[in-house]
Amino acid sequence: RNLPEVKVDASHTVSFNAKAAYEESCTMCHGSFAPAAGDKAAWAPFLEKGKDKMITNGIDGTDMGMPAKGGNADLLPSDVKLIVEWMIENSSEKH
Repeated sequence: RNLPEVKVDASHTVSFNAKAAYEESCTMCHGSFAPAAGDKAAWAPFLEKGKDKMITNGIDGTDMGMPAKGGNADLLPSDVKLIVEWMIENSSEKH
């Protein structure tokens, strides 16, 4: 069966603002007792584990106290991935 062609209409595109989501959902911990985005020294040991591990930890949580999705059940796994990527970009030596 042939499906109709998908047409993308830029006016109906929804964008996700990872920085805003970080500020809304993550800064309660990240910035008080967990490493804040931008703190290169604090993030160094986590960055050594690799991006995939950090994304998995963000989605699933950790046994060190981080809740799944930072405690925000409304975030999709793809949202968490974008937040973690934003945090990495803003906490790495490349930044």
